[in-house]
Amino acid sequence: MNNHDLLHAIVNRDPRVKNMVSRYLSRRCGSHERAPAFCDLAESMDEQQFWTVFHNEWTGFDAIDHFIMEQLIGNNAHAWRAEYMNEEDRAFYDSLPDTITIYRGQGSQSYPGLSWTTDYTVAESFALGHRGHNRPDPIVIVATVSKSDIAGAYANREESEIVLFTPDYVEIVERKQLQQRAAKDASFLTTSRIY
Repeated sequence: MNNHDLLHAIVNRDPRVKNMVSRYLSRRCGSHERAPAFCDLAESMDEQQFWTVFHNEWTGFDAIDHFIMEQLIGNNAHAWRAEYMNEEDRAFYDSLPDTITIYRGQGSQSYPGLSWTTDYTVAESFALGHRGHNRPDPIVIVATVSKSDIAGAYANREESEIVLFTPDYVEIVERKQLQQRAAKDASFLTTSRIY
């Protein structure tokens, strides 16, 4: 039995699953491997475990397959509760109005995904090249969404992140084409150091 199979067994019988899954994902998986590992483990979780772990782990995911994640979220939507978020994220969610303007930075040819922000400058940074990705055709999508369409709100990492149950219900207001960063301006993406 490998570590992944063992974790499936643990998820099925231990009520402390959130902490165990979190430790597994953070110790055994890089940020690009966490979302696929979570998706695989989600089939072994009940709805409360799913949402508790989802909220606890979402901001540590990179390289998310939005199609698969959207299916998982949809399969568990009936059991969603704001109470499953941590205190800081719950306060952010509670502060949101019933109709929210949200932004998503991406390439112009990409399908709008699950992850948005309430902060235009954050969306712009994702569009122009965030975490080492330089997009040739950056846009910021401006949309409105009902609070009831929000599966998660995350205040950490200073991204004011909103995760939707599905991007199908956003009302796109505008698609703002941005100027691509010049090569010399984008060089900081790969050469800067954090001290």
